[in-house]
Amino acid sequence: MKKCIILAICLFSLDCFAVQIIKGTSKTSNVRCTMPKNKFVRMANHDIGIFLRSYKPKTIRKHLKEIRLCGSLTLYGHNFATGTYDVDKRIIYLQVYGRSDVEYVLHHELSSIILKMSKNRWQIQGKFRNFSKKPYKPISMWGNISKVNWMAEKRLFLSNGFIVPYAQTNVENDLNMIAAFYKTSYLKNRMSRAVKYPLIAKKYDIVKKMYRGL
Repeated sequence: MKKCIILAICLFSLDCFAVQIIKGTSKTSNVRCTMPKNKFVRMANHDIGIFLRSYKPKTIRKHLKEIRLCGSLTLYGHNFATGTYDVDKRIIYLQVYGRSDVEYVLHHELSSIILKMSKNRWQIQGKFRNFSKKPYKPISMWGNISKVNWMAEKRLFLSNGFIVPYAQTNVENDLNMIAAFYKTSYLKNRMSRAVKYPLIAKKYDIVKKMYRGL
């Protein structure tokens, strides 16, 4: 029998939300999620709480039903992902092994669900493309990807409208990165620096509007 935990956090006495935190297994055909070690689950729980408390309970209830914690995470047969999502089932899959970026990955993946459930999805994506000086470049076109520092803040990328190199891989990843820098507690100082670049500031304004009320 699979084990699951119901994590309920009350922000106010009558304003609570609940999301299932499930260890291992997958309900998504292209995702394989193995059972994580309990010590890594315990370490992740703190950051999961920070993540959940940064949204209104109704936002979580609308966009997220489950967070599945994985020992190993395979997406389409490849193990490059540390997180992924299923928008139809409203699930986030998260690889845990003592990492310090759990909060960031959760915000990153949830932003995709929020985007794809938005009635303004195509308009938002179109604006992101308009505020990019360079075209998006799929990961397969980057050459030796092991040598790319995907999370580095580089003047050339920032001036072209990309907060980090990973943001230039496609429009969804572009929005993911702005949203994650905006919402993740320990990345907000980096967001403050990045908005000094006009194109980043325009994308940031789009995300803030998208997240208004969430």
